[in-house]
Amino acid sequence: MNYQGLKWVIESLVSSYKCPMCGSGVEDTSIDIIGAAGSNINIDIECPKCEKHSMVKAEVAQIDLNMMNINAESIEKLKERLSGLRQWLEVILKNKRLSHTPVSSKNTEESLIKDEEIIDLSKDLKPTHCSVEDLLGDK
Repeated sequence: MNYQGLKWVIESLVSSYKCPMCGSGVEDTSIDIIGAAGSNINIDIECPKCEKHSMVKAEVAQIDLNMMNINAESIEKLKERLSGLRQWLEVILKNKRLSHTPVSSKNTEESLIKDEEIIDLSKDLKPTHCSVEDLLGDK
């Protein structure tokens, strides 16, 4: 993994990561890189408030945009589509959680996306033969 990719991952974690237990943010001193190979990185994050450890696995794909014919308008369209995709996935996951969680349970972890939910979503989408272009393309 190159330095810029690693730096971007750490900056993203510092700016957006919230502890799943207490909701506290993290600082770069709370982040330990366990391993990095190729485009993969394993990171241990210790919450400075409650001291809970979380493991983050990330992969950074490097794309040479100079080789592609991409302009500012195309990038904005892609951002909009990705935002729409995220909202769509959040609705699906929320509906899935509601169907598996009793209404009376008040769970602070309800807003977290769990590994099992991602696997279930993948299984649900596989029979539809849905591609990235189907999700992001204009229809």
